[in-house]
Amino acid sequence: MNRGISNTFAQNICRTMSKPAISPQVVSKLLSYDYKSAVEKIGFTVLGILIALWINRCDENWKKSTLEEKSLRELHAALAVDLVDIQKATQGDTVNVWHIQKALQFMRGEPVNMDSLPYHFKYSFFYSFLLANTSAYETLKSRGLDLITNDSLRLAIAHLYDVSYDFQTKVDDINNTLYNNHISPLRVKYFAKDPASRLPYDLNYDELRRDKDLYNALKISLEMHYKNRQEYEILEAEVLALQAMIQRELK
Repeated sequence: MNRGISNTFAQNICRTMSKPAISPQVVSKLLSYDYKSAVEKIGFTVLGILIALWINRCDENWKKSTLEEKSLRELHAALAVDLVDIQKATQGDTVNVWHIQKALQFMRGEPVNMDSLPYHFKYSFFYSFLLANTSAYETLKSRGLDLITNDSLRLAIAHLYDVSYDFQTKVDDINNTLYNNHISPLRVKYFAKDPASRLPYDLNYDELRRDKDLYNALKISLEMHYKNRQEYEILEAEVLALQAMIQRELK
Protein backbone atom coordinates (compact mmCIF):
# COMPACT_ATOMS: atom_id res chain seq x y z
CA MET A 1 0.00 0.00 0.00
CA ASN A 2 2.73 2.43 0.81
CA ARG A 3 4.52 1.54 -2.35
CA GLY A 4 1.43 2.38 -4.44
CA ILE A 5 1.07 5.77 -2.83
CA SER A 6 4.70 6.52 -3.48
CA ASN A 7 4.36 5.64 -7.15
CA THR A 8 1.31 7.88 -7.54
CA PHE A 9 3.07 10.80 -5.82
CA ALA A 10 6.08 10.39 -8.10
CA GLN A 11 3.89 10.36 -11.20
CA ASN A 12 2.15 13.57 -10.13
CA ILE A 13 5.49 15.30 -9.65
CA CYS A 14 6.67 14.24 -13.09
CA ARG A 15 3.48 15.53 -14.72
CA THR A 16 3.84 18.86 -12.87
CA MET A 17 7.46 19.28 -13.89
CA SER A 18 6.67 18.43 -17.49
CA LYS A 19 4.30 21.44 -17.77
CA PRO A 20 5.86 24.72 -19.00
CA ALA A 21 6.58 27.24 -16.16
CA ILE A 22 5.43 30.24 -18.25
CA SER A 23 2.81 30.14 -20.90
CA PRO A 24 3.81 31.09 -24.47
CA GLN A 25 1.45 34.08 -24.38
CA VAL A 26 3.28 35.54 -21.39
CA VAL A 27 6.65 34.94 -23.00
CA SER A 28 5.45 36.64 -26.15
CA LYS A 29 4.24 39.68 -24.25
CA LEU A 30 7.49 39.90 -22.34
CA LEU A 31 9.53 39.73 -25.52
CA SER A 32 7.39 42.30 -27.32
CA TYR A 33 7.39 44.84 -24.44
CA ASP A 34 9.09 48.17 -25.23
CA TYR A 35 11.72 48.11 -22.50
CA LYS A 36 13.68 50.96 -24.06
CA SER A 37 10.71 53.31 -23.81
CA ALA A 38 10.04 52.21 -20.23
CA VAL A 39 13.66 52.81 -19.23
CA GLU A 40 13.57 56.24 -20.86
CA LYS A 41 10.41 57.14 -18.95
CA ILE A 42 11.94 56.01 -15.67
CA GLY A 43 15.15 57.85 -16.47
CA PHE A 44 13.34 61.08 -17.30
CA THR A 45 11.30 60.77 -14.10
CA VAL A 46 14.41 60.25 -11.95
CA LEU A 47 16.21 63.06 -13.76
CA GLY A 48 13.27 65.40 -13.16
CA ILE A 49 13.29 64.57 -9.46
CA LEU A 50 17.05 65.14 -9.22
CA ILE A 51 16.78 68.47 -11.06
CA ALA A 52 13.96 69.58 -8.74
CA LEU A 53 16.04 68.64 -5.69
CA TRP A 54 19.06 70.46 -7.11
CA ILE A 55 17.03 73.61 -7.82
CA ASN A 56 15.56 73.50 -4.32
CA ARG A 57 19.04 73.11 -2.82
CA CYS A 58 20.35 76.01 -4.90
CA ASP A 59 17.41 78.12 -3.78
CA GLU A 60 18.06 77.28 -0.12
CA ASN A 61 21.77 78.04 -0.50
CA TRP A 62 20.96 81.34 -2.19
CA LYS A 63 18.57 82.29 0.61
CA LYS A 64 21.17 81.35 3.24
CA SER A 65 23.90 83.27 1.42
CA THR A 66 21.66 86.33 1.13
CA LEU A 67 20.76 86.15 4.82
CA GLU A 68 24.43 85.74 5.76
CA GLU A 69 25.36 88.83 3.74
CA LYS A 70 22.53 90.79 5.35
CA SER A 71 23.67 89.75 8.82
CA LEU A 72 27.28 90.71 8.10
CA ARG A 73 26.25 94.12 6.80
CA GLU A 74 24.13 94.69 9.92
CA LEU A 75 27.09 93.72 12.12
CA HIS A 76 29.43 95.97 10.18
CA ALA A 77 27.08 98.94 10.60
CA ALA A 78 26.69 98.25 14.33
CA LEU A 79 30.45 98.01 14.77
CA ALA A 80 30.88 101.36 13.02
CA VAL A 81 28.62 102.97 15.64
CA ASP A 82 30.45 101.21 18.49
CA LEU A 83 33.80 102.26 17.06
CA VAL A 84 32.84 105.93 17.21
CA ASP A 85 31.79 105.56 20.86
CA ILE A 86 34.95 103.62 21.73
CA GLN A 87 37.19 106.22 20.12
CA LYS A 88 35.34 109.04 21.87
CA ALA A 89 35.71 107.23 25.19
CA THR A 90 39.42 106.67 24.55
CA GLN A 91 39.97 110.32 23.64
CA GLY A 92 37.90 111.43 26.62
CA ASP A 93 39.94 109.28 28.99
CA THR A 94 43.15 110.74 27.53
CA VAL A 95 41.91 114.29 28.10
CA ASN A 96 40.62 113.47 31.58
CA VAL A 97 43.92 111.86 32.60
CA TRP A 98 45.77 115.05 31.68
CA HIS A 99 43.36 117.28 33.62
CA ILE A 100 43.41 114.99 36.68
CA GLN A 101 47.21 115.02 36.69
CA LYS A 102 47.14 118.81 36.72
CA ALA A 103 44.58 118.85 39.54
CA LEU A 104 46.75 116.45 41.54
CA GLN A 105 49.76 118.66 41.00
CA PHE A 106 47.81 121.49 42.58
CA MET A 107 46.70 119.25 45.46
CA ARG A 108 50.34 118.33 46.13
CA GLY A 109 51.37 121.98 46.23
CA GLU A 110 53.16 121.93 42.90
CA PRO A 111 52.99 125.03 40.64
CA VAL A 112 49.96 125.08 38.33
CA ASN A 113 48.48 127.77 36.13
CA MET A 114 45.66 129.02 38.32
CA ASP A 115 43.70 130.36 35.36
CA SER A 116 43.48 126.81 33.98
CA LEU A 117 42.73 125.19 37.34
CA PRO A 118 38.92 125.50 37.02
CA TYR A 119 39.11 123.56 33.76
CA HIS A 120 41.29 120.90 35.37
CA PHE A 121 38.84 120.31 38.18
CA LYS A 122 35.86 120.42 35.87
CA TYR A 123 37.20 117.69 33.61
CA SER A 124 38.58 115.66 36.49
CA PHE A 125 35.06 114.50 37.31
CA PHE A 126 33.86 113.57 33.83
CA TYR A 127 33.15 109.91 33.28
CA SER A 128 31.89 107.93 30.27
CA PHE A 129 31.38 104.28 29.39
CA LEU A 130 30.43 102.17 26.39
CA LEU A 131 26.89 101.12 25.61
CA ALA A 132 27.61 98.54 22.94
CA ASN A 133 25.10 98.09 20.13
CA THR A 134 24.37 94.36 20.33
CA SER A 135 21.07 94.25 18.42
CA ALA A 136 22.69 93.01 15.19
CA TYR A 137 24.47 90.23 17.08
CA GLU A 138 21.29 89.19 18.88
CA THR A 139 19.52 89.03 15.51
CA LEU A 140 22.33 86.86 14.15
CA LYS A 141 22.06 84.51 17.13
CA SER A 142 18.32 84.18 16.57
CA ARG A 143 19.05 83.19 12.96
CA GLY A 144 21.80 80.82 14.05
CA LEU A 145 25.50 81.54 14.36
CA ASP A 146 26.21 78.72 11.90
CA LEU A 147 24.78 81.07 9.26
CA ILE A 148 28.33 82.51 9.11
CA THR A 149 30.14 79.96 6.97
CA ASN A 150 33.64 81.27 7.68
CA ASP A 151 34.70 79.55 10.92
CA SER A 152 37.35 82.13 11.80
CA LEU A 153 34.95 85.01 11.26
CA ARG A 154 32.22 83.31 13.27
CA LEU A 155 34.60 82.78 16.20
CA ALA A 156 35.84 86.38 16.00
CA ILE A 157 32.27 87.71 16.13
CA ALA A 158 31.37 85.52 19.10
CA HIS A 159 34.57 86.49 20.94
CA LEU A 160 33.97 90.23 20.57
CA TYR A 161 30.36 90.16 21.72
CA ASP A 162 30.40 87.31 24.25
CA VAL A 163 33.88 87.84 25.72
CA SER A 164 35.33 91.31 25.05
CA TYR A 165 32.11 93.32 25.29
CA ASP A 166 31.01 91.30 28.29
CA PHE A 167 34.36 91.94 30.00
CA GLN A 168 34.14 95.66 29.28
CA THR A 169 30.63 95.74 30.76
CA LYS A 170 31.97 94.20 33.97
CA VAL A 171 34.83 96.73 34.05
CA ASP A 172 32.36 99.57 33.56
CA ASP A 173 30.22 98.22 36.40
CA ILE A 174 33.26 98.29 38.70
CA ASN A 175 34.10 101.81 37.56
CA ASN A 176 30.53 102.92 38.17
CA THR A 177 30.75 101.61 41.73
CA LEU A 178 34.04 103.44 42.30
CA TYR A 179 32.66 106.63 40.81
CA ASN A 180 29.42 106.57 42.79
CA ASN A 181 31.05 105.67 46.11
CA HIS A 182 34.31 107.63 46.07
CA ILE A 183 34.24 110.31 43.38
CA SER A 184 30.69 111.51 42.92
CA PRO A 185 30.25 112.59 46.58
CA LEU A 186 33.22 114.97 46.24
CA ARG A 187 31.93 116.27 42.92
CA VAL A 188 28.57 117.00 44.56
CA LYS A 189 30.26 118.61 47.58
CA TYR A 190 32.38 121.09 45.64
CA PHE A 191 31.28 121.30 42.01
CA ALA A 192 27.61 120.36 41.64
CA LYS A 193 26.28 123.63 42.97
CA ASP A 194 26.84 125.32 39.60
CA PRO A 195 25.30 124.33 36.26
CA ALA A 196 27.47 121.98 34.23
CA SER A 197 28.10 124.70 31.65
CA ARG A 198 29.74 127.01 34.19
CA LEU A 199 33.25 126.77 35.54
CA PRO A 200 33.81 126.67 39.32
CA TYR A 201 35.51 130.08 39.57
CA ASP A 202 34.14 130.73 43.04
CA LEU A 203 35.86 127.75 44.68
CA ASN A 204 37.95 128.06 47.78
CA TYR A 205 41.12 126.43 46.48
CA ASP A 206 42.82 126.45 49.86
CA GLU A 207 39.91 124.39 51.19
CA LEU A 208 40.23 122.00 48.24
CA ARG A 209 43.93 121.48 48.83
CA ARG A 210 43.36 120.56 52.48
CA ASP A 211 40.73 117.92 51.65
CA LYS A 212 42.45 114.52 51.73
CA ASP A 213 39.29 112.80 50.54
CA LEU A 214 39.31 114.93 47.41
CA TYR A 215 42.96 114.08 46.82
CA ASN A 216 42.24 110.36 47.17
CA ALA A 217 39.18 110.65 44.90
CA LEU A 218 41.32 112.28 42.23
CA LYS A 219 43.90 109.48 42.52
CA ILE A 220 41.16 106.86 42.14
CA SER A 221 39.75 108.75 39.16
CA LEU A 222 43.19 108.95 37.55
CA GLU A 223 43.76 105.21 37.91
CA MET A 224 40.27 104.46 36.64
CA HIS A 225 40.62 106.64 33.52
CA TYR A 226 44.13 105.39 32.81
CA LYS A 227 43.14 101.70 32.92
CA ASN A 228 39.91 102.41 31.10
CA ARG A 229 41.83 104.03 28.24
CA GLN A 230 44.03 100.93 27.94
CA GLU A 231 40.99 98.64 27.82
CA TYR A 232 39.28 100.76 25.18
CA GLU A 233 42.42 100.83 23.03
CA ILE A 234 42.48 97.02 23.07
CA LEU A 235 38.77 96.93 22.30
CA GLU A 236 39.19 99.40 19.45
CA ALA A 237 41.87 97.20 17.85
CA GLU A 238 39.60 94.15 18.05
CA VAL A 239 36.64 96.01 16.52
CA LEU A 240 38.80 97.30 13.66
CA ALA A 241 40.15 93.79 13.01
CA LEU A 242 36.63 92.33 12.96
CA GLN A 243 35.43 95.04 10.60
CA ALA A 244 38.27 94.19 8.23
CA MET A 245 37.37 90.48 8.37
CA ILE A 246 33.73 91.26 7.57
CA GLN A 247 34.71 93.47 4.65
CA ARG A 248 36.89 90.71 3.18
CA GLU A 249 34.08 88.21 3.59
CA LEU A 250 31.55 90.49 1.90
CA LYS A 251 33.84 90.84 -1.10
